Amino acid sequence: MAQSVCSQLVTAFCALAGGLVFGISYDALKAVRLSVKSSFCTALCDILACIVGLFLLFYLAMAPGRGEIRIYICVCALIGSIIYFALISRIFLGIFLRALSLIAKIAALLLDRKS
Repeated sequence: MAQSVCSQLVTAFCALAGGLVFGISYDALKAVRLSVKSSFCTALCDILACIVGLFLLFYLAMAPGRGEIRIYICVCALIGSIIYFALISRIFLGIFLRALSLIAKIAALLLDRKS
């Protein structure tokens, strides 16, 4: 089925955004992996990152791509991920690490009060 150029541009921008979303989710899982520091958690977070990436590509192919996986969808998602990791990954990873640290401190305080 033929898509108009405007429809293809919308799909390309959605794929770029999908790449950014994948980068954010990867950094969130990386923060968990760095906080827990176990081989099981590393494997689990890597599997979850792959599942998120596959889900995003599937969604991008089904919704804006109208059920067709086109090479430009994959390329634009990859470009979106590269942009995220090159420009803002460190900022988000720091935010996620601080948030996990705060959550751990609050949990420790709550558990100390109950015992």
